Amino acid sequence: MIKLIPSAGIIKDTKLDFDLLSFIISRFFLPNKRVVLKVHKTRFDYSYFCSDDGMIGLDLKSNKTLLQTVKTLLHELRHYIQTKHFKIEFEEYDNKYYVYYNSAEEKDARTYEKLAKEVCQIYKSYKNIDKKILELKLANFNELI
Repeated sequence: MIKLIPSAGIIKDTKLDFDLLSFIISRFFLPNKRVVLKVHKTRFDYSYFCSDDGMIGLDLKSNKTLLQTVKTLLHELRHYIQTKHFKIEFEEYDNKYYVYYNSAEEKDARTYEKLAKEVCQIYKSYKNIDKKILELKLANFNELI
């Protein structure tokens, strides 16, 4: 089970259901592993994964939509998988953006992003079911009492 634990600021600014996102992502990625990743806002103009403390720094300026946010979370989750399961050690690229961008681990992480649309569709479907249950008053049995 992958558990994304957002900071209070992330919850406030994104208004996303991270329990639901964790559930969906866990169904397809590392379903038999227990993974806890903290998600915090970053001051930088980019998002990142820090393997030392299992944290994803999320740049909210460039992640304004559900799709952008899910793409970033999947990308950074892939970096987690690369470091913890494939034991890949990342190089320091020190202002060498072209080298960084074209590195094997970045290309691999960008490929993971291609699954974001489907993850978002599942997320929205769950949210629509929740909404419909409330609209139809199926959440309780008052009419039967």
